[in-house]
Amino acid sequence: MDGTEVDQLTVDGVGSIAHLLPKSRGRCGIYELTFADGERYVGQAVDVVARFGMHRRKWHDIVEIAFRRVPRDRLDDEEREQIRRRESAGVRLRNVVHTAGRLGAAELDRVLPPPRQQRWLAGHEPCPIPLALGEGDPPSRDPRRAEGDLELRRWGGGGSAHDVLRWT
Repeated sequence: MDGTEVDQLTVDGVGSIAHLLPKSRGRCGIYELTFADGERYVGQAVDVVARFGMHRRKWHDIVEIAFRRVPRDRLDDEEREQIRRRESAGVRLRNVVHTAGRLGAAELDRVLPPPRQQRWLAGHEPCPIPLALGEGDPPSRDPRRAEGDLELRRWGGGGSAHDVLRWT
C-alpha cells in the first residue's frame, strides 16, 4: 500500500485486529487485505477493526492487512486511487466495485453458468428458469447448491421488471 505510515499486520488465523490497532491511534482509513492465494482486496472503513471482522467471517484465507489512516472525507477518492494503482500494477483483486473488471468467477457464475445467463439476458429463456444443469454446463462449485434449488422469479416494481435470485 502506498502512502505515509502504513500498518502492515500479519493476521493469519487472527479473528480480531482490535489489539493490533488501538482506537486511540484512529481506525478510519483505507485497508488492503492479502489472501493466501496472493489476491488482494482494497477497501475503506470508518472503523477498520469492525470491517475486518466482517471480512473474516466471509473469507478465512486472509493472511495480512495493510492499513493507512485517511480522513473520512477522503475515503472514496483514496479507495478508488488505491484500486487503480493495484490494477495498473497487475495485482489480482477480489473487489467488484470500482474495478475495471473482476478476475475469476462471479457469484452468479457459480450457480448459473454463463451460457445460461446469456440466454436468459437475451430473452431466450423465460423466467423463472429451472436451474438444473443443462448439457454442456459445468457442474456447480457452490456448496450451497446441495441445500436447495435457486429460483429466478419476476418481481414487478415501478412498471419495470427486475429479476431477482431467491434460494428455495
